[in-house]
Amino acid sequence: MIKKVLFPVSVIVIAAMLLASCAPAATQAPPTSTTAPSSPTTASVSPTSAPAATTAPTSAPAATAAATSAPAPSSGSPVTLQVWIYDSFTQPGAPIFAAVDQFQKDNPDIKIQLVPTTYGSTSYLNKYITAFQGGSGPDVLMSDVAWMPELAAMGALMQVDSQASSDIKNFYPGPVQTVTYNGHLYGLPFYTNDVGMFYNKTAFQNAGLTPPADGWTWADFIKDAKALTKGNMYGFGFEGGYGGTFEWYPWFWQNGGQLLNADGTSVAFNSPAGLEATKTFLGLTTTDKVVPPAAMTWKSWDELAAAFSSGVIAMFESGDYAIAPVKKANPSFQWGIAPLPMNKQKATVVGGADWAINANSKNAAAAYRWIQYITGPSVLNLMDGYDRLAARVGNTDQAIVKSDPNMQVLVSALQDSQARPSNPQWTNIDYNCLEPAFQKVLLQGADVTTAMNEAATCGNQKLAKK
Repeated sequence: MIKKVLFPVSVIVIAAMLLASCAPAATQAPPTSTTAPSSPTTASVSPTSAPAATTAPTSAPAATAAATSAPAPSSGSPVTLQVWIYDSFTQPGAPIFAAVDQFQKDNPDIKIQLVPTTYGSTSYLNKYITAFQGGSGPDVLMSDVAWMPELAAMGALMQVDSQASSDIKNFYPGPVQTVTYNGHLYGLPFYTNDVGMFYNKTAFQNAGLTPPADGWTWADFIKDAKALTKGNMYGFGFEGGYGGTFEWYPWFWQNGGQLLNADGTSVAFNSPAGLEATKTFLGLTTTDKVVPPAAMTWKSWDELAAAFSSGVIAMFESGDYAIAPVKKANPSFQWGIAPLPMNKQKATVVGGADWAINANSKNAAAAYRWIQYITGPSVLNLMDGYDRLAARVGNTDQAIVKSDPNMQVLVSALQDSQARPSNPQWTNIDYNCLEPAFQKVLLQGADVTTAMNEAATCGNQKLAKK
């Protein structure tokens, strides 16, 4: 939920990443199956510790090879595809097993070998990069959207331009951005999320405030947050332990800012539009005083959900992954999700996961058939089983959307979702340049312009290293 990916992932140095329960990214909250356990299926599942190289090829074709360049599965023995997937997707009775069974029934020449792998930069991303660099790895991997630029830049993913040219139109623009690097497609979107504004309906009513609705503005939000900050309640909360950079993205885009210049060679977040957005967002803490001091240590969606459910904060930004924790807490008040406030334009940030093909795979044609199927029309029912939004257009037909007005708000906002820059250095810049700058402002009282200019210098140095 990832969120924003949780920790920087540069090609050279990749920091350890926690699971979404302690991460700042909407994309990083691991989905959890809500289906009851069922009897074992015929899908092949390898243990997490199984070495990736046991069934993977040992020689790597050019990273730009198209999947159609590989021979199709023969009519003899089935081709076995090794597929890495988050282990949270493979709990007993998880919907993925029925999906694998159906795919194998429809494609008897292909066998899917699921390899449940613990989500995280060390346990998953680093492990994949090591396998790829050794000439092996799985045929297919489920990837956090924020990992895609780095993997594509290092040649670890196969281009699928020709095969995906017709399929890609079936997905929302934000998720499509996450599989696009340097104008080429490197996979298909799987599930997605964006962020809306969780709000305490009862507190709004008690304060005599109009409930937030589509089209409310920054000025409306700040006015409401100030009115709600009284007694033991604060108007707003965010993951201050990370400087709030993930929650800041929508504000930045809503003000018309661009994170990088057009060719991605230098940062642009310290432009006048960027500075105005940053001053407004960080000013919620430093000037408006609508954020509790305790928020400066919060580093997880669970902490935000707990603070909201206990009445410490009246509003916070989050995605569908925060609905379950709030419901589980069973707050004593009525609550809902509203679209984010807007300024010059509407914007929210996209998260989720994609499917991609290892550039080393010798079974690329079969691999594309799998990712085409698992992101196809049946993904709508599949994602219902995980309480997740499919990245595919038409997710308004998902049962979890039809039955929940809050999910309907989040689906509507997908048209306004934007992906973080498709640049292999971006998460490095976010975590090692922007986050420290935000922390200086929040904790040390630094000037926003000075801090952002320092972050820009830091970011340009990282872009220059490539």
